[in-house]
Amino acid sequence: MKKTCIVMVVAAFSLLFGLTCPGLCFQEQARGDNLIAIGKDVEVEVGTVAELAVALGGNVVVQGCVRGSVVAVAGAVYLGHASLVEGDIVCIGGPVVQEEGARVQGEITVVDTESMGSLANRLRDISIPSMEVPERIFSALRWLAATGFILVALAAAAVIPAAIGAVSCEVEHHTLRTLAMGFLGTALTVPVTLLLVATVVGILLIPLFALCIGCAFLIGYIAVAQLIGKRISIAVNWPGRPMVLETLVGTLVLFVIGFVPVAGFLVKAAAAFMGFGGTFGAMTARWRRSA
Repeated sequence: MKKTCIVMVVAAFSLLFGLTCPGLCFQEQARGDNLIAIGKDVEVEVGTVAELAVALGGNVVVQGCVRGSVVAVAGAVYLGHASLVEGDIVCIGGPVVQEEGARVQGEITVVDTESMGSLANRLRDISIPSMEVPERIFSALRWLAATGFILVALAAAAVIPAAIGAVSCEVEHHTLRTLAMGFLGTALTVPVTLLLVATVVGILLIPLFALCIGCAFLIGYIAVAQLIGKRISIAVNWPGRPMVLETLVGTLVLFVIGFVPVAGFLVKAAAAFMGFGGTFGAMTARWRRSA
């Protein structure tokens, strides 16, 4: 039970980091009267009619009419004074704000999940006349996040060494396969999320789905860091070090590499994808052995 709780905490950290990453966003897609956006806001302007308005990782602003449902995941729903929503409103991770005169004919469901918000993004959205948030605040937040991630990585290596070792072994022996699986798995998360959005029950499962994906990414990344630390310890003739120490060394190496422009980002992205694919590879290997 204790290990399960710690893994859930690790997954929550991963989900928070994933939502604060500005690179993982997609452009809005308009399919007829259906408005769907991932990583940005959706707006139904005054005098326009939409069949569906969905934002994943963004807000939904309704000034006109929506004949169907309005869905916001990790965002908020804003209803203008002349807005009309004929269907239901489902908001996960944010509030539903209604101006006087806004009309909703369906039901309003709000699921409050604080971990789905991004503190960094909220700070960047602050607009105060004649005031600027000092850059050192963002720098301090980045260092705080890095320190927290290192502590989480060390805790994972200490509490679930078997899982970290299994994923590390999978990445070490099947590097290209795990990288390909990581890309494929990441690409599949978008259509799976859109399928979940199709039903109210599926929408309520989105936080659990995001938690599982975040957990897989984080455990995989930590496993890659442990593998890097292991290789370094062998290279300097210092093999057989504790997994926690190897994880610390590998995590610090990836952190330093991150300061290299472009190349650092590519290396860390490759580590994340390989770890993600390695997690699924280790899981399927275990299932094959138990079958």
